[in-house]
Amino acid sequence: MSPSTKGGQPQPQERELTQHESIMIDRLQWLHISDLHFRADVVEGDQFSQLVACQALLTHFGELSSRPVPQFVIVTGDIAFSGEPRQYEEARKFFDKLSRELSVPPEMFFFVPGNHDVDRTINALALGGACAACTSQQDVDRILGSSDFHTVLERQREFWSFVEAFTNCQQRKFTHNKMAYVSQLTVDALKINLFGINSAWLCGRDCEVGKLLIGERQIIDLIELSEASDANLSLGLAHHPIEWLYQWDQVTCRTRLLPRVDFYHRGHLHQPEVYLSSLPSSPCLSVAAGAGHASRFYRNSYNLVSLDLGSGDCTVSTFEYSANQIRYNHCGNTTAKMSLNGKMPCDMATLYGVICDAVPSAHAYAGYMCGLLFGYFEEIPVHVAGMKAMVVPDSVSDSIPDEALAFLGLRNRLRLYDDAIPLLDHINQHQPEIRGFSDYLKETSAGNNQLASQIGQKNVTGIHLMGSKPVRQRSFAVELLRDLEEAQDWSTLEVQARRYDCADESIVAAQARQMLIEALIHSDETQKRDEGVVLAKEMLEQQTSGANQYLLAAGAAERVRDDAWALNLAMTMIKRWPDNESVRVYVRSLALRLGNKKLREATERLPNNRGRR
Repeated sequence: MSPSTKGGQPQPQERELTQHESIMIDRLQWLHISDLHFRADVVEGDQFSQLVACQALLTHFGELSSRPVPQFVIVTGDIAFSGEPRQYEEARKFFDKLSRELSVPPEMFFFVPGNHDVDRTINALALGGACAACTSQQDVDRILGSSDFHTVLERQREFWSFVEAFTNCQQRKFTHNKMAYVSQLTVDALKINLFGINSAWLCGRDCEVGKLLIGERQIIDLIELSEASDANLSLGLAHHPIEWLYQWDQVTCRTRLLPRVDFYHRGHLHQPEVYLSSLPSSPCLSVAAGAGHASRFYRNSYNLVSLDLGSGDCTVSTFEYSANQIRYNHCGNTTAKMSLNGKMPCDMATLYGVICDAVPSAHAYAGYMCGLLFGYFEEIPVHVAGMKAMVVPDSVSDSIPDEALAFLGLRNRLRLYDDAIPLLDHINQHQPEIRGFSDYLKETSAGNNQLASQIGQKNVTGIHLMGSKPVRQRSFAVELLRDLEEAQDWSTLEVQARRYDCADESIVAAQARQMLIEALIHSDETQKRDEGVVLAKEMLEQQTSGANQYLLAAGAAERVRDDAWALNLAMTMIKRWPDNESVRVYVRSLALRLGNKKLREATERLPNNRGRR
């Protein structure tokens, strides 16, 4: 049914759910362990400690009869202690037992190497040459594509031999140089990509923080291998934190890798940690596992990840070993919202008509709601700094209303839609979520003409998007930022400006960057003021920078007491924009504050525009 014909038809009554139409919630679960450091004998270390701690982990899974069963297991490196064959023999015994205890077949275990999976006695000169040559992204591209790169990768030979032997017939698509892989698996209707990322290929030195590399070429190769899979969910597996890479490689990973994966699993630091590490528009959940075994007296730990495929609720449960109790205990959960990739089961106009049929009371907002489900819109009304505003919600800093969360969960459910069920029946199952969000929109805009107008504009835009003519979507981000600036709410302005600093819409991003600079230079924290100065200098490098940008940068210079820079900016503005009233007012006041004779003389030569029309 098209939106143009909907208005002239009688509105059907909303019907109650029948018993057989109850909502089915599918859940995906996987186990994440790391840093087991298997040794082979007492000479190498305390093997007794290893046996006790690892047996406690196996016993833990055996005792939890009501435990959720993971569909697969990921292991993010440091399986061995020093990459030797005997150590992997010990590891094989443990993983054979773990596979049986979990009832997860070996081909559903996914491994990546860590720094302890490197045999430092092999090809040390090749490593030294690679380290010396890796001074830029261009150098790394050349090395990763060279014919003799295998001499560096040979240091991980025993790790890969172990993986091949244990995982049996696991399907992996390797990059051309065999250093990384993509595995594709299907769990029910869910298609999953696992990126096996090698962050340890340059390991072998002491004090490696900030000196490791993944390499843009590795990321590009992995993305190319995965593009044809049309996956709903993508998991990145690596051993090291992004912060352990060279600075320029960190930028590459944050801009090219993290937006392409929904999870970034890693180990290395022996501390469990979970946080969002990418843009709100494409969130990536960074999940760090603690050590599977550092010693039997250490707080060894592992993670169990559970994802509700309908609502997108993700829970990372951490279990920690107690040496006193000789057992693992649940020590906490971290929750986040995730969104599945995939195609909608129909076009936007069809969904609009079905929603209006299923929930007639939502008709006034159905265009906006369909735009949210299809990803055309991201802004929803939330409370910001004591007021209601349309923003792209950030699960970290915003209190997102339950009604909105429940409704947005339909995105995932529709992307996993079973076409054997009529679409109307499917939508009818979710009347409560649709009706709840519609009621929320009505209530939250009552008595707020500005918000009601903004929601109305989104609804009209959504209806227009269903037609053949393209329509320019309007973002209300700039209006919000200006309101916060006028209120001089610098802390909230900083949070909101950071959110839109990387917006797809260039005008919004530019405004957000300027607002962010203003918020930072008004901060009481020295570090934030210094950041504001750095951003201001980057802003002036843009060819489009005008008088307003220079005035903002001059304000930043004064905030950090850099009189020389402020003076230089003032002289530049006098030359470029002598007729600009804001420039004249500012440089004259700066000349008085600094008592600078040269600047004062320059201001006296400026035209006086008082009385001009």
